Amino acid sequence: MVHPQVRFTASHWEWRWPTNDTGLLKKALKDNPDIALVALDPLTSFFGDVNINADKEVRPVMDALSKICNASGVSFIAVIHHNKRSDVDALQKILGASSLVGAVRTIWGFSRDPEDKKQHYMTLVKSNLSAKDTGIKYTIGEKSVDGINAAHIVWGEETEATSNELLDAERDPSGRKENKQITLAREFLPQALAKGPRLAQELYDEAAKAGISSDTLKRAKRELGGIMVYRLNNRWTWSNSSDDPIAADDVI
Repeated sequence: MVHPQVRFTASHWEWRWPTNDTGLLKKALKDNPDIALVALDPLTSFFGDVNINADKEVRPVMDALSKICNASGVSFIAVIHHNKRSDVDALQKILGASSLVGAVRTIWGFSRDPEDKKQHYMTLVKSNLSAKDTGIKYTIGEKSVDGINAAHIVWGEETEATSNELLDAERDPSGRKENKQITLAREFLPQALAKGPRLAQELYDEAAKAGISSDTLKRAKRELGGIMVYRLNNRWTWSNSSDDPIAADDVI
């Protein structure tokens, strides 16, 4: 007789966790040796009446799941959401008691680029299995499966950005945008002046097309150093060469 809280079909089984069902889960995995992966999505939906914010209630459940995982050789993947706190790091952003993160071996965080909504990141939050702490970029693509359009992951390049760095960028997208702009400006300005003096207004217009504001361009000029600004034929001109015909009174 099947327990009323466990259902089996040819392709899946469903389970909700009262804390006395550890033996039932172990038996289910033993009786179904083809099961290699158990996905709990979201994890908190399988806790029954357990208070997810209380360590003394959460820890026994997580310890039981860990023992079952080790004994059966089955992999467990749990999905859990972030809390709404804005003053904590990526690990502390995970919803629920600390026992939730303490019992698992690896935690991956998933986030979206605050400037490019199509760009996503999978970054390591915690790992007891590897010293490598890099992540990977990805986008959401679409492909046809048996005539049905379905979303799928398109993996991109490896990224050195950490979960905490991406979290900080999400909290302060304006700061990240400013950092990106100044980096672009530092690269843009030497190239723009490589062939000689340029009118300031021409530089501002060209920089704006590249997404660089005039204020950021001026900041890049100050930080790079060696760039002269002077009036030539009554028009402000920028140059990185000391051989230009500069009237001393017009130099700023």
